[in-house]
Amino acid sequence: MSNKISALQNVVLDTRLGGAERILWQSREKNIMRAPDVILKSVVFIGAQSLQAGSTDIAYRGTGFCVSVPSEQFSSRGYLYLITARHNIMQADGKPIIRLNNKDGSYHEAHCELEWSYHPTDETADIAVLRFPESSNQFDIATIPTSMFVTEATIIEKDLGPGDDTIVSGLFTRFYGNHKNIPVMRFGNVAMMPSEKIKQKTPWAKTEIGLADAYLIEVRSIGGLSGSPVFIRRIFPKDKLEWRTEYYFLGLVHGHWDISQSATGIQENINVGLAHIVPAHKILETLNQPALLDERRKADDQEMARGTAVPD
Repeated sequence: MSNKISALQNVVLDTRLGGAERILWQSREKNIMRAPDVILKSVVFIGAQSLQAGSTDIAYRGTGFCVSVPSEQFSSRGYLYLITARHNIMQADGKPIIRLNNKDGSYHEAHCELEWSYHPTDETADIAVLRFPESSNQFDIATIPTSMFVTEATIIEKDLGPGDDTIVSGLFTRFYGNHKNIPVMRFGNVAMMPSEKIKQKTPWAKTEIGLADAYLIEVRSIGGLSGSPVFIRRIFPKDKLEWRTEYYFLGLVHGHWDISQSATGIQENINVGLAHIVPAHKILETLNQPALLDERRKADDQEMARGTAVPD
């Protein structure tokens, strides 16, 4: 009996993942006041073969992250997707190299030649989505559930807006780990959540592609953070003596703005400190496009036909 009581004392209800409460063993993640582990463990690095003649080196330039989409029929089943910025895939000529952590403490480099999915109607949406293979149990990754995604309803219900804390996790190109992926975390604040579209440029071509839905956050985005997940932190009083912290998925990093050389009179561009974020609802639209939705429904039907699960 005493062992059961002791075990229960080590179990806490982790409410930090907005919309996705979970039971947590304190021995697995001791400091629940810190940012949850999913912020770091959902991240992978995106690279491409070096362009230098005869070189076998891989240049890592961007970040991706893992998302889980729930099955419509089975509560215990989810579909895993890798998401990054579309320009990361284009810079790799459609054949990126994905670096993921293995459970044994090493890393794995996957040479990806699969077909990526993009937003079905919005050409300005800098989003690329890839269904993860079923045999992904070797990887030490966490997934961001779609229940954490910020939507218009979330913004109203949770009163999210300018000034709220943000966290970005992703690739630091100067050092990203010799034996495994080690992501960096950048902290900032929401600077703007405009109701109007923002003029956007493609980082790979430096040309205008039109007006895009975007949020702006006050954080020094750098090249390796392209495609990184962005989280917004909400702190509010639970009662008179206790405060509660929740994290929601705000979107992915598209890029940042520079002050041109002519504006500063110096020899290099200056990062103005504002990052351009593709909103989470645009990623949901990409994940729920008819082709991907039909793919998940067919997989559910196949699971049903095998008789390995019972629908709720």
